[in-house]
Order: sequence, then C-alpha cells, then structure tokens
Amino acid sequence: MPPKFNERVAAGLASLFGDNDSTDCSIVFTLSQPGNAKSTAHAAGRAAGPSGAARRKKRKADKLAQEHEDRAELEAGVQVVGEPLPAHTIVLRLASERFKTQVERWSADPSGRAGPSSKRQAVAAGLPQQGGGGGRPQPQPQPQRPPPLQLRVPLGSEEELPAALAAIKFAYTGRIEAGSITEALQVRQQADYLQMEGCVEACVAAVREKLAAPVAAAAGVGTAAGAAGASSSAGATSSAEQAPPVLQLYGCAQLWPDPKQEPAFAALLTEAKPQLVAHFGDALAVLNKQQLYDQMRALPAVGLEALLESDDFGTDSESSVVLVLAEWMQVNYGTTDAATRWRLFGLLRLSQCSRAYLDWVLSALALNHHCHPDSQAGWFWITPEQASFIAAYAAAASDNDRATLHQGLTCAWICGIDRAPGQPARPPAAWLQGRRRRQCVPPEGLRFSWTCSPVQLQGSHWLSLGIVGTPHACSVAAMGLQWFPRIHHVQGRPAANINLKPDVPAAYQQGQQRTVRLRGADWGFPRPVAMLDAALYLHRRLGGGQREEAQVLTTSSEKLELTGRGGWTYDCIKLTQAPAPPQPQQQEQRGQGQKTQKQTEQDVRALVEAQWADYLEGGVITGCLNIMRPA
Repeated sequence: MPPKFNERVAAGLASLFGDNDSTDCSIVFTLSQPGNAKSTAHAAGRAAGPSGAARRKKRKADKLAQEHEDRAELEAGVQVVGEPLPAHTIVLRLASERFKTQVERWSADPSGRAGPSSKRQAVAAGLPQQGGGGGRPQPQPQPQRPPPLQLRVPLGSEEELPAALAAIKFAYTGRIEAGSITEALQVRQQADYLQMEGCVEACVAAVREKLAAPVAAAAGVGTAAGAAGASSSAGATSSAEQAPPVLQLYGCAQLWPDPKQEPAFAALLTEAKPQLVAHFGDALAVLNKQQLYDQMRALPAVGLEALLESDDFGTDSESSVVLVLAEWMQVNYGTTDAATRWRLFGLLRLSQCSRAYLDWVLSALALNHHCHPDSQAGWFWITPEQASFIAAYAAAASDNDRATLHQGLTCAWICGIDRAPGQPARPPAAWLQGRRRRQCVPPEGLRFSWTCSPVQLQGSHWLSLGIVGTPHACSVAAMGLQWFPRIHHVQGRPAANINLKPDVPAAYQQGQQRTVRLRGADWGFPRPVAMLDAALYLHRRLGGGQREEAQVLTTSSEKLELTGRGGWTYDCIKLTQAPAPPQPQQQEQRGQGQKTQKQTEQDVRALVEAQWADYLEGGVITGCLNIMRPA
C-alpha cells in the first residue's frame, strides 16, 4: 500500500519547526493573569464534549476570550517568556483550531497590520515594552511592509514553556516528545488549550505506552509477605529508584482532564487502577513497609480511593484498611474537602472490622467527631448511634435482624445530617457490605524480623524490640492496632521475660498526649482487645555455624488483653548463670572515681553479653514475630 503522505514533504515540514526559512509568522509566549483567556478557554474545553455543537460552542468561547485578552493587553503590559518562535501559518491553521482563529481574525485587518494592538506591533518591532522579558530584537520593517503576523500563547508560568513548545512541534512532526508521564500530561494540557488536532490523543497514547513498560520492582514490594522480610538496606536502595509509572500518573493528578469529558483518558485510568492496587498489594504491606507507607501517604485522594474501592486490595481485617485511611488523613486532611472525605469514608466496609473496632474504636472516633466536628481531631464523620448500629449489624445472626439494623442505621444517618453538612442522603452501601477483601496473610503466616543490642539490655525495664524495615521501628501493624514485642530482663537473673503489647496507633491520637485530658476519646485508657494469633521466636546458636529458632511466646485471639499491657511468658528465655555485677567502690579522688565508674559499665556489659552468649550473633540478638492468618 502506498504511503498516505509524501515522506519527503513530511520530513521537510518537520525540519521547518523553529526555522526562520519561509516563516510568515511568529509565536510569542506570555505570562497570563488570573481570570484571563487561558483559564476561560480551559473551562470551555472541560465543558465541551466530542459533539460538533460542543466544538462550535468552544470556538465561540475562544473568540470571546481572545477579545478579552486583547482588551487586557491594552490596559497592562505583557510579560514575554523566552524567545519568539518562528512559525508558518499554513501549518498552524491546519493543526490548531485556536491558531486558525487567531490567524483569521488578525489577518482580516484591511490595513494589513499584524496583531490586535499597538503593543503587539511593539513586540514585533523589538521595541521595549512594559512588563519586562521582551523578545529578541527584530530588524525594523520597511514602512511599506507590515510586520509579520504574531500569534500569542499565554502560559500559567515559565515552567509551562517546554510543554507548549512540544505541543506546537507536534503540528510539524506528528510525534510527542516526552520523557515521562508527567511531561506527556503537561503537553496534553497545552495541546488541549491550543486545540491541537490529534495531539491530545497522542499524549494519552504516550502515557499508556509508558504505563505498559516493564518496571524493575524490588522483591516483595506490594505484598505483606514481602514487607515482612524486607531489610532496612533494601528499603533504602529501593527508595532511591525511580517511582513506578503508575505512581507517576497518580502523582500528577492536577494535570488530569475531567475523565467524564474525555473517554480515552477515563479508559486509561480504568487500566491503571489494577496496576496501582498491585503495586501496593495490601493494607499490611502498606502499614509495615517504609517505602509503601511513604508512597501511600503521598497519594492524592483519587489514588487512595482506587485502593479502598478495590476487592483486590488485601488485608487481614477491615480494621487495617481503616487504619490506612487514618494514616493518610494524618498528613492530608488539610488538602481535602467535605465531599472528598465522604467519598473515602463511604468505601470502608465497617461491619467487617475486628471486635476491638466494633466494640470501642469506632465509638471513640464518633466521640471525637461529636466533640470536634470541624477539625482534624474529629476527622472520621460517624455518630455514636451509627457506630452502635454497625456493631450490632456485624453481630446479627439472621437476615431479619440485619434488615432491621440496616433500617436503624438509615434512621440514625438521616437524623445526623444537620450535624454533617455535605453528608449524602443515605448511608454508604459499603459500610454494611458482606463481600470481603482478599485475605493477605498466607497460611504459614507473616514473619517480621527484629533485632536487639546487648547494650539495650543493661537495665531493669521492658525493652521494645526493633522491627526491621517498618515505619514505626518498634511495632508491627495488624488488625488495625500496633503490636510491640518486648523483652524484660533483670541483670544477673538466669532468665528473661517476653511479651507482645497491643496499643492504639498514633494516627488516631492526633497529637493528644495521655497526660493532657481533652474533650473526646481518652486513647490512653486501657481497652480490651483480642490478642493476635502469633508466635515470637529467638535465634539461638547451636555451634558449628548453625542456629535454631526457639519459640518463646505464643498468643491466641481467644484470649483478651488490655491495650498497653498484652500477654507475656515469664522466665521463657533461659540465660547462662552469671554472678551479680560488681559494685563501684568509693574513691577519694574524683579522677579515680570516674575510672571506677567506667570500669563498672564495662563489667555490666560483659555480664550481659556472657548471659546472652547463646543468642548473640554478630554482636546482636535476633529473632522474628510470626503473625498467623486470622481465624
């Protein structure tokens, strides 16, 4: 089949971009002012659909906007950005509706003057102009010859200039030059304003191509199992890598067009959502892996919405999904409005939360909202009545009971509308949804490594063990709570104690200190929780370079404990018998006394290392916490 267009002519047209040969016009880039023609035209573009009537409406809006722009130019100086771009009207008129409108309007002057105002002629002649940043001086035209036609492209900032140039270059080459998804969307935005035929579609195609490119992801990213075994060094390496394409897409949501008005982009987002969910994997991976945790908190609301609405976003319990939203709100509350928050709340499947959440966490959040409805402390919009109906619905044993409680929740919702402006007319269907998310805990459980230095054991206190690679260094998030594995050792004793302490996540406390009583929930008050189905292991040396995992604690969800305490095992870690540490002697001279104190500290450390010798490897004590799948 013969080519659709003469290849030599096509190559010649491409070479004309930015070339002064045979140019009959130039393009001047200016900084636009708030409420100017560009913002008006963008608004018209968002409202316009693919129909011919919509396009005619947009062209009319462009003409009105251009007249407004010309009047504004007469009243204030124009600030030019960069150098004027040599151009060719025959190319621009065919490629861009906006340029076509400018050329036809400004060429209709019978006097032959180029441009809509004297200031534009000043730009063409290279004369100084108010506002600074004038273009490159041009030779003074002969009186009998009018200056070349000048077209204008207003920019929101100087940073938009490369994207505007790339959009105009598309008119000559038919190709998009963008090194990233962000650059492609910036070009798309400029092409939409210029009404550059085919360029918007080419930009969306470029984004789709970059999303389909293979990504070299770190092992375990996006799964709770991968998060459990990640090391801090691996996290540091992966954080330095370039963000995956899908995160680049959601990271520049401010450049997106309205998906309702651009079906091609809506289809692109539909394809991208599964990639985003696959990247984050599940709630436990997000809460327990530093890299994913930081990326989640940096997501825009539309990105978090994609996670919360997906059945494939795994979790151990819906309580952990609520905690993901709480962690996100902790840093993003100020950037959200009421409609956005309601949209996110409405995706939580609250009736599937754990017993602790149904018994008191949701009620505590409701109390905070009741006391602080217009601040971040009351970020979760739910009333105590609604929380009680959700808890009762989760415990209901028959369909009739659930139907009755559903009606009760609706009544409680309607009665609470006056206290929550912007609240939807009916409670979200997801709150009582029975369909569960993917279970993210494998049958063999999730393992989290921990470490401890002998220096930390020099004292008589409970010591929180360091969990490797987690955002909260001494705890693991599971079932919507934080869990702290701890060791208690008294120097000289032949055994040590260990426990697993549950506590309320810091994201719920919103800066409240337990020593300061504020109106609202007292998160420091001990609350009942079902323990994790979990086991704590300690690595013990066997000689010959081998070691074993000694199970030192087992906890069960059949047992209740209180927050701040937890279940423990006494004298479960057997240590080497050692004499009591030496006591420092009183010395007459101060210098000699300091020397004795230093020697005593060394003796104490040697005593601890001697007692823990069977567990020391590389100078540290190591072990793991294995969280089993919820029953």
